[in-house]
Amino acid sequence: MKKLLILPSILLFFVSFAGCKSSPSAPENEGTTDVKVETKTPAPPQEKPNYRHLRPWTFNSEREVPTKADFTVKVEGKTPKKTVYLYGTYAEQNFIADSARSASDGSVTFRKENGYKSGLYYVGISDNIFIQIILDKDQTFSLTTTAEQPFENMKVKGNIDTELLYEANMFDKSLQPQFDIVNKRVSDAKFGSDEWKAAKVEQRALVKQRTDKIEEFKKKHPEAFFPLFKIAGQNPNFEPPYLPDGSIDQEKFVPIYRAAFWDGVDFSDIRLLHTPVFHNKLKRYMKELTPQNPDSLTNSAMIVSEKALYGHPEIFKHVVNWIAVTYNEKGPVMGAEKVFVNIVNEYFTNDLAYWSDTLELEKIRDKAIEMQNSLLGMKGMDVTATDYNDATHSLYDIKDSLIVLFIYSTECDHCREASPEIERLNKKWKGTGKVGFFGICIDKDKEAYRKFNEKYGFTFPTIYDPNYKSQYYLKYHMDITPEIYVLDQKRIIVGKNLQPGQVPEILERHL
Repeated sequence: MKKLLILPSILLFFVSFAGCKSSPSAPENEGTTDVKVETKTPAPPQEKPNYRHLRPWTFNSEREVPTKADFTVKVEGKTPKKTVYLYGTYAEQNFIADSARSASDGSVTFRKENGYKSGLYYVGISDNIFIQIILDKDQTFSLTTTAEQPFENMKVKGNIDTELLYEANMFDKSLQPQFDIVNKRVSDAKFGSDEWKAAKVEQRALVKQRTDKIEEFKKKHPEAFFPLFKIAGQNPNFEPPYLPDGSIDQEKFVPIYRAAFWDGVDFSDIRLLHTPVFHNKLKRYMKELTPQNPDSLTNSAMIVSEKALYGHPEIFKHVVNWIAVTYNEKGPVMGAEKVFVNIVNEYFTNDLAYWSDTLELEKIRDKAIEMQNSLLGMKGMDVTATDYNDATHSLYDIKDSLIVLFIYSTECDHCREASPEIERLNKKWKGTGKVGFFGICIDKDKEAYRKFNEKYGFTFPTIYDPNYKSQYYLKYHMDITPEIYVLDQKRIIVGKNLQPGQVPEILERHL
């Protein structure tokens, strides 16, 4: 079973790995007592300046949309569908922006009194012909081409951005055979040889031709969107450092490349969010160019969020929400929820998160508070409660070098699947002094808790805390059950969000 959680005010979903029962993040007051938990609450954040420029209604760089759109697309040699859709782009998603009926001559005309938002669009003439267009200031124009070679035969009248789009693509296509030849010469030549150096000179010259073409567009058409769109999508262009064998020195190259990755991207240009360029760069920056560990991911997240903070408010909103959604729950990077905690603490404030109301922000920030006491690398806190025989057990009573903490629910199918493996591992390590096991049942039914333990033959201490007196839910965050933590000799959290099959690797790594 999967848990679905909506981050307020954004059209994205949190989908966690398979699990069962949600954490009692908001315990019922029934039967509880006021107990103070020694949580690691961070120091109050320093007062932030009021970034009034983030308010959309006071942001002065918003570009005006034309008051009217009226454009026609015709593909000779192809009968279009009766209903043709105009697809818009937002981040990495496409949506239906409009539709129009095709005329008897095969043309399709889209009209809109207040115009379309600036960005990249596609006209779906048929199942296999999609015509790219850029809509910005010029939204009264015509496009004609042929079904056999729609790309090569495109003729644009009245839309400079779309005209430059096809001209640039044709120019790139004309250079590609030369790139193929020179790239092969570079790879075939001995590193550092005269042949290699000569091929590299030609390679750089070809790259310069491509960048010069865009700069030419920019100078000739300073008001056009396409050159800015193209520049934003370019990768950093510099000669990488090499190792003696001719391979790129990745250790030196990647940090330099990452530092220059956002050069040329105007964070104040909302139009970029209506193309794939900005979001693709954001994903690549976080998932490919950043080392996949919690600290590095947090650092990169803060860097790009700060850039967005001083840009357009919608871009800022997109960046911090995407990061919060992506690193909110369990994922491929253990401990990456540290990214979520830092982003929320820093940017989901009343001053900055203009898209959410106070109640929504409180919910998001409460979730970060739940997470922040059990992040990877932090010291795990002690938990004390009783079992079904009313015997008291404490996590810190375990004196083994490592501790495996198993948080489970009797109502959870995945907990039933995991329990035999957890007990098998417990028996393997029991008595060695190396690994001890401890369980927390999150349910309220004492009899169900007893029967579950007996059924799976747990021979390690478990506790049951229906009134949340131990406040374990603030000490060890659990989005869904089962939740497995590993604590090292100093009781530092070295493993979390684990499946039973991942536990042995973590144990071996830290013994």
